[in-house]
Amino acid sequence: YPGIDLVYYGTERQLEYDFVVSPNSDPSVIHLTINGARPVIEPNGDLRMQIGTTSRDTDLVFHKPVLYQQLGGTHKSVDGAFAVDANNKVGFKIGAYDRSKELVIDPVIGYGSYYGGDGEDEINGSALNASNQLYAVGQTLSEFLPSVSGEFQSVGNGGVGGHDAFVTKFSADGSTVLWTTFLEGSADDFASGVAVNSSDQAYIVGSTNSCLNPGEFNNTPSTAVRFPFTSDGIQPLCSGGYNQPQTGESDGGSYDAFLVKLSSDGKTELYGTPLGGSQNDYASSIVLDATGRPYIVGATNSTQYYKCATVGPHCSDVPSYPVDNHGNADIGLTNYPTTPNAFNSNVAESIQYSTTDSSGDIVGPQDEQAFITILSADLHSFVYSSLIGGGIIGGCGNGACNTNGLAVAVNAAGQAFIGGNTSSAHWPTTAGAFATTCPNAGNANSQCPMTGWLAGFDPSKSGAASLLFSTYMNGSSAGADSNGNPLYPGGDVYGLAVDSKGNVVATGDTNANNFPTTTGTFQPACVQFGDGNGDTKRCTSAFVTKLSPTGATVWSTYFTPPTQPGNFVIGNGVALDANDNVFVVGTSTSPTLPLVHPITTNPAQNDDAFVIELSPAGSTELMGTFIGANGNLTVDNNSLHLDSNLNAYFSGSQGYCTNCIITFPTTPGAFATTGLGGSADGWVMKLMTQQQKSTTALQITPTAGAPGTSIGFTATVTGVSG
Repeated sequence: YPGIDLVYYGTERQLEYDFVVSPNSDPSVIHLTINGARPVIEPNGDLRMQIGTTSRDTDLVFHKPVLYQQLGGTHKSVDGAFAVDANNKVGFKIGAYDRSKELVIDPVIGYGSYYGGDGEDEINGSALNASNQLYAVGQTLSEFLPSVSGEFQSVGNGGVGGHDAFVTKFSADGSTVLWTTFLEGSADDFASGVAVNSSDQAYIVGSTNSCLNPGEFNNTPSTAVRFPFTSDGIQPLCSGGYNQPQTGESDGGSYDAFLVKLSSDGKTELYGTPLGGSQNDYASSIVLDATGRPYIVGATNSTQYYKCATVGPHCSDVPSYPVDNHGNADIGLTNYPTTPNAFNSNVAESIQYSTTDSSGDIVGPQDEQAFITILSADLHSFVYSSLIGGGIIGGCGNGACNTNGLAVAVNAAGQAFIGGNTSSAHWPTTAGAFATTCPNAGNANSQCPMTGWLAGFDPSKSGAASLLFSTYMNGSSAGADSNGNPLYPGGDVYGLAVDSKGNVVATGDTNANNFPTTTGTFQPACVQFGDGNGDTKRCTSAFVTKLSPTGATVWSTYFTPPTQPGNFVIGNGVALDANDNVFVVGTSTSPTLPLVHPITTNPAQNDDAFVIELSPAGSTELMGTFIGANGNLTVDNNSLHLDSNLNAYFSGSQGYCTNCIITFPTTPGAFATTGLGGSADGWVMKLMTQQQKSTTALQITPTAGAPGTSIGFTATVTGVSG
């Protein structure tokens, strides 16, 4: 091909190739044929060369090509696709580009797979071990999930009694499920987060409603099966021994958070404990520090019980009852467990924010609080456990002010950063906070729209000194309605990570048109719009913000469509490489999201996943791509992981969509390349974000010949690590 080079190279021991089209050369002359194969272009743009007639396993697949030009020091994407002519020759259909500059046609290789059974299956979180094997956790209504043999719990309830939690482990290439185990009792069980230690043992957190065994109390169903806790759990009771006033017996009706530790082969439960009090408690996310201590975040409603200093007519002591049906002592109503060194213990929370009910009795707060709980490495003692939430002031106290802990990260010093959302207008912000007040704070009911927050903790300190900083993560305005009245913004913090200096990077979403940003970042301003119903100055955007360990702003940027605003954009997870480049995974419906080197350029619809890379100062987008257009995809919070080669691993779920053209980019040889049925399937993905160093030995036979001569290529790709 005159003026066109074919460049072979290796990436992660796989052979790749680029066509490099010199300026003013004609790429239409490029044609590919494989003897005995019939080319078929798949709906997602991949080229499948059909070798056999009975099985797809023998087919050769080329991924949809990526075309770009180097212009002004940056990569500019060029539209392109495979094309098949009438003679079954494969070429390239190429959009407009600058023909005076070099064009690169670069097929991309990665892995993507569905996961699930024949029911509803959702992946909520994932983690990566040292061998680049991905763990995924979630919940399912399927009775059977892909597994091998001998797992801890190999059969589910099939939706009888509710969902079952599950844990699954994939091979490094995504082709094989190494094992799957259920984590289940007879009622609802959900797994929300997972972390892996240096011994490849998985720590799973979630929530369970399966708290009682048959006959444990008079009202316990005979078919009840308790969630699999171990005898050495840090809390002996699930659902806190909740007492019904009429009988004094536990009904086990609340959810408790849980922590489970599994062996690397999934066959043995090494540890299992509930975490909670008498009301609902939920664990959302978990990380491990360098010493193996788990840091767990979530939310609790078990904040309303305390013993009065003086028992009187309107202050009764917490009731207790002597024994249950098995003769076990009943401990009475209980709070979520906090430690004496906590920033905010349950005792302080209950007494400070006690309220008076309609009968004049003094009762504790009913509002949901976030928690951070740190256990010792042996899991047998609390290191630090604290609540954080807004005060029950001026009308909040009736369950209306809710705070959720959704994400957690820990730096090398053991300092913890947690984030989530809250509706409290009385958040304990600290001096110099990123955002000190909540919109609508003067409203009589003391509530905000649900808005993001971020806090840092030092568990080596005690009480107020253990709070490094605390801040809202939002602006003050979401525009105005048709009558000119102010609209107040909401938002969330979904993903956290730390950089090499111990700073914390947060991502989430906001509809504030004045979210605090810094100059020189990628998008310091949001494109405002009117919604067509009279509302003006609206904004919908993801954000990426870096704060110091003490909460000082390092930099902050929107990530939002530069044109056609109005579609939602959410940052769900964030991770940093060794150079502090920032990778973000999220969800969007925007057809104009900024893209750089995309693996697909199809406009998003029905919730599409995206991945971007920002420079260390947040000033430049280095990479940006959608994952599967029109795929109705959701992305897990706080679950983006990078390996040493800067491959990005993440996970999510795909709901059923009646009008969607499903284009999730599964890859040949992946565990499951098509949807598995039911109302939802989980999915996992590895995205190769960088060309990795390798050596490639290429042998060509024959080395010369007349036009039309068949030429054979043998390439051996060796990674830098061998």
